[in-house]
Amino acid sequence: MDPGPLTRAVEWVARITTVALVMVLPGVAGWWLDNRLQTRFLVAVGFGLGLALGMVYLLTLSGAMGRGAGRGGEKKE
Repeated sequence: MDPGPLTRAVEWVARITTVALVMVLPGVAGWWLDNRLQTRFLVAVGFGLGLALGMVYLLTLSGAMGRGAGRGGEKKE
């Protein structure tokens, strides 16, 4: 059964939200640790790690969609 347009839209919103959280949350955690430990570098490390993890996730997502994926990202059988 073909999922409707609303289902595909919700799937994309979930993917985009996940990418944003993966990129931002390590930086927020670094900021929190900087405040707790009285340091000044963990926020940069956190955002750098978040950027790297976000890019890996995006590349994985695009690779999974590019290989054997039909319209909307679902796998062809």
